[in-house]
Amino acid sequence: DRVYPNPTNNSELLFLQLIWAILKENGWAFVIVPEWVNFRTSNVDIYTRKWLCEHSSEFYIFSLPAGAFYPYTGVKTSIYLFKKTLD
Repeated sequence: DRVYPNPTNNSELLFLQLIWAILKENGWAFVIVPEWVNFRTSNVDIYTRKWLCEHSSEFYIFSLPAGAFYPYTGVKTSIYLFKKTLD
């Protein structure tokens, strides 16, 4: 088994894949990511989102309003909530 099902240099996507790798079966993850993770259209972005969705028994994306984490960051963010299932 590879730790990262979709190798990339993008730290946000690697972080999502690492969370998946260390999550136990039937475990839940709640991950805050920059909003752009939802909308970029490169092959690696699309494949990572698709892979997470297909390998999770439950997968949710919550888009937060701009400034939700202000003054720490002004970056618009989303929350990925997923439950790990084994293939």
